[in-house]
Amino acid sequence: MKHFKAVGGLAGIFFKQKRDSQTKDALLFLLLFAAFAGVAYGALLATGTALNLLAAKSSVLAMGALGIDASVVPNSDFPHIVGEVRGTPFEAEINGLCAGAIELAVVFGIVMASRDKSVRARLLGALGGFAVFLAFNPLRIALTLNAVGSWALPLLHDVLFRLSLLFVIVGYYAVWYYSTASKRF
Repeated sequence: MKHFKAVGGLAGIFFKQKRDSQTKDALLFLLLFAAFAGVAYGALLATGTALNLLAAKSSVLAMGALGIDASVVPNSDFPHIVGEVRGTPFEAEINGLCAGAIELAVVFGIVMASRDKSVRARLLGALGGFAVFLAFNPLRIALTLNAVGSWALPLLHDVLFRLSLLFVIVGYYAVWYYSTASKRF
């Protein structure tokens, strides 16, 4: 924090101060969240289709663990996963919404905006959030595609698919935040 003091008042933005009101703290949290999430999202978009391809390839590995034979067919814009579930062939496009750029940006933004945590704790928390999400997302995609040919596919894809992302992000943040409450980083 001593490095921020030299840069004129940045410590008051990036770190919670004893004199800060709850309103000021909340507004700075929202401002920092928007800034960090926006920068992270821009950086993830700058990777082009790399995140989509990572999501597709890791999902095929997860499907293999579930006994689903599938493969990735790279496409100019979005990779596709092709395979067969219980005799029903499928082809699934893995686009930016599937790959999780928004969710990764949200995890990064919310952790980095936690002004009462040290920079080290925030960086470790963001890396942990990325790891949790990048492990969960392929499993989520694989379980959704496992429902191909089932009446449950629209429910899984359109509702539970998105709710699971919300619960993982909020759940991770809660576990990270409260597990760092008593530790000095």
